[in-house]
Amino acid sequence: MQGIIVLTSTALILGIIIVFIDTKLNSKDESVSDIEKYLPGINCGACGYGNCHNMACKIKENYNEYKKCRVLRGDKLEKFKENVKEK
Repeated sequence: MQGIIVLTSTALILGIIIVFIDTKLNSKDESVSDIEKYLPGINCGACGYGNCHNMACKIKENYNEYKKCRVLRGDKLEKFKENVKEK
């Protein structure tokens, strides 16, 4: 019985530590989230960045990176250009 309590307590503490570290390391920048909501969101990786979040990070660094998104076309492209301004 003691072993179960020790293992459960250890697992709970380690779980809390992992969640805390994950939250600190993967906290999203608000400006990246704003850019990301205008991308297609299908995470196809055709741009070469693997997913839309990574693409948004690159767009934040260099606005013209949006041109690598092969899925961003038509109305979505117009909304992107209206709402995401070049710095």
